[in-house]
Amino acid sequence: MTLAGYTRRMCCRHAEQEPVAIPGWWARRRSVAGISVALICLTMSACTSLYHHPHRNAASDPPAGCKLNAADELRYVETDDEGWFWKPDQAAQLMQSVESSRKAGNTFVVLFAHGWHHSAASNDAGIDQFCALLGFYRRTLEQAVYRESRETLGFPAEFRIIGVYAGWRGKSLPMPINYLTFWARKSAAERIGSGDLGEMLARLDRLYEQHKVDREPTLFGLLTIGHSFGAQVLLQAQRYEFERRLREAGAQVGYPRVGRQPPAGPPSSLVGIGDLSVLVNPAIEAEQWTRIDQMARSINYAPEQAPVVLVATSVADFPLRDGFPFGRRLGRLFAAKPVLKHGQKELERTAIGFHGDQVTHRLCPTKADNADLALPAALSGIDSLDLSAGITLNGVTLTPEFDHPGLPFVVARTAEALIPDHNDIFREPFMGFVIQHAGLVGAKRAVLYASMLAED
Repeated sequence: MTLAGYTRRMCCRHAEQEPVAIPGWWARRRSVAGISVALICLTMSACTSLYHHPHRNAASDPPAGCKLNAADELRYVETDDEGWFWKPDQAAQLMQSVESSRKAGNTFVVLFAHGWHHSAASNDAGIDQFCALLGFYRRTLEQAVYRESRETLGFPAEFRIIGVYAGWRGKSLPMPINYLTFWARKSAAERIGSGDLGEMLARLDRLYEQHKVDREPTLFGLLTIGHSFGAQVLLQAQRYEFERRLREAGAQVGYPRVGRQPPAGPPSSLVGIGDLSVLVNPAIEAEQWTRIDQMARSINYAPEQAPVVLVATSVADFPLRDGFPFGRRLGRLFAAKPVLKHGQKELERTAIGFHGDQVTHRLCPTKADNADLALPAALSGIDSLDLSAGITLNGVTLTPEFDHPGLPFVVARTAEALIPDHNDIFREPFMGFVIQHAGLVGAKRAVLYASMLAED
């Protein structure tokens, strides 16, 4: 008998036999397992297609409720899950707009990378919130003290704001099952930061530096803000450049097993990426911050040093405090990685801001006996003001946990009264503090730039 014939005969024989009775508990277990497998398959298949498309046909298309100043604009860049721009023309048009604007007058670029559950869809609340933030930024820079500062330094009083909404597929399934996409969206955020958006940020930063080389008689500012997995996008795009610049500034080795070393060497200045990068409730493991933290604390900084990164993590962020560690543990079960050694587990499973050893500041509502920083006329003397020391702005106080003048990487554990949960970040007085702090960082750099022009 041939093998094929034997196979058919055995299949027919088994088909004629009575089915075997399956115990109820085993049937229930198989049912649960089947549902779980089906759900996982559904999640994985949906993550590859659902919502995976661009939402914006035009590079600039503010929502109907977005009331921008006539001089300002809101632009979009959208990225697919592999980190490629859906429409590279969006980025090209943005770069052209920034290039022409910075030569024509004062230009301030504000880029926002949204987090999980969001996108660049027209009905996404994040776009309206970002638009409101741009309006607050304009009102801040229009204040008399900033206007007088620009005029005193020899720059035009007027300015233009270019907002950039960096869209990606933060939502890949309908709610609430989108919560099952934690691992897929975390991986996507890392790819996006390493892809086209990361290159575009590097090109914007090069324009920022070229502006000084060209000795343009105008101001050019660059502020980047990322929330949740959007913060992961930004840090992935910037972290290796930060590490390179720390080495150039004289940082000691950042090998985690060597540990922190006390500041050494002559005072130096660290150049950031643009004016300031802000990471709010970042869904990033502390391990990614370890090298930056260790290197940054090994440097003595010059008086003119300004903050480079501001991390604000709410103590009331339940998803980061409790959900993030669970997700990291569960994800590691399916990763072919060796067992974590002593000290690595906590760094791998804890989000930035909840790893106490990396916290540098506290961000709290102003106490009754504190008052907002009294800004001097035309911001005179701001070039030597330590913005990482104790400072109060917009009713919010930033307090250092230890003494390290000029420390440019600030990780602030933020009070629940300022950020009540993971998502409610576009609120007063917190975002007002962020904008005013960024404005002072920009003003400090403007004073140094004006001094550079005066020496020519």
